[in-house]
Amino acid sequence: MTSVLEITVSVICCVLICGLSTIGNTVVIFVFIRRKDILTISNYFFASLSFGNLIVGLFYPLQCLVDLGVVSSKTLCLPFLYSLLVLAYVVIWSLLALTVERYLTITCPLTASRVLSEKRAVVVIILIYSFGVICGVVIPVLLSISAPSDENSNSCRFIDLVPSSFYRIFLLGNRLVSVAVFIGIYGSIFVVMRKHMRAIAVQIRPTPQLPTSTEQTNEDSISTIGVRHETGRWKRQVRPTILLFVVVLYHCLSSIPQLFAFNNVERSSLVLTVTHFVMYSSSAINPLLYGISNRQFRRAFSSVFFPINDIGNRS
Repeated sequence: MTSVLEITVSVICCVLICGLSTIGNTVVIFVFIRRKDILTISNYFFASLSFGNLIVGLFYPLQCLVDLGVVSSKTLCLPFLYSLLVLAYVVIWSLLALTVERYLTITCPLTASRVLSEKRAVVVIILIYSFGVICGVVIPVLLSISAPSDENSNSCRFIDLVPSSFYRIFLLGNRLVSVAVFIGIYGSIFVVMRKHMRAIAVQIRPTPQLPTSTEQTNEDSISTIGVRHETGRWKRQVRPTILLFVVVLYHCLSSIPQLFAFNNVERSSLVLTVTHFVMYSSSAINPLLYGISNRQFRRAFSSVFFPINDIGNRS
């Protein structure tokens, strides 16, 4: 029988995840729709990520009911599980697309300006969702048909709903490969960023003042302005890259409890609730970390929801 403590914890977790995820991701998507001028390639992928996180947050109350044992019918649990699998692939590959965009922008700015376009970003997003549907619905259904589960079992555990060990290995491998790719890409990004910032620091380092002609002074002034402009450009690229790295890191850490879904150990409702709270928390944290912490987005948010203050600041 479900205890009062388990119900209380479940309600608190449900309010936090569902409330923060719904409000945060809805605001992000709404601002992007209203302010199309800030829809950069990076923000296209973040809008896709926010949509996936929004649906995840809306599904969380059903997850709480499953954890409490209120919902245990496979008829309801299977569509719910397949939807979550699709969203899991969408979220992880949207983060990967964001990471690749940051990598090209930082390490190959000239190539990025040619390769990255709005049409290609939309095509990539469509491919991400198509991949999610194939890997989250089509493959599990086909494998379940070839290896049917126990029809008498009413358990909504992942291991009972998807009995194929091959698919569980595939899902785990998808996570591990994505983590390895993240580590490699961000390692390369930070190495390049460090080299560039050091090179810029050497160029703006003060030198002993010597008597020079007026022409030489003007050339030095122009050179200094160019260096300062390059410094400002790099600082604008560094901040969103660091924020995205924090988002990716938190998502990877919050996915660790998913490993417990691959064994056959029974757990209490309280343990399941806390475990899934950690797993779903990234859907509520992402818009706060990458959206609200982004200066460009904050300005767009202010202009959409507080236009009077925005006009006053401009004047």
